[in-house]
Amino acid sequence: MIKSQVFSRLWLDVAALLNTEMITVMNTLQLGLQSPEHQAFVLELAERS
Repeated sequence: MIKSQVFSRLWLDVAALLNTEMITVMNTLQLGLQSPEHQAFVLELAERS
C-alpha cells in the first residue's frame, strides 16, 4: 500500500491497482478519505485559498 506523505490519508492499494481490482482500490482510497485526519487536511487547504 502506498500512503502519501504529502496528501493526508491518500492511500492506494498497489497490488489491487496492478490487478485492476478497482473496487478494492476505491474501498482503500475511501477508508483514508473518510478519516478525521483527511478532513483536517481539506480544511487547511481551504483556509489557504
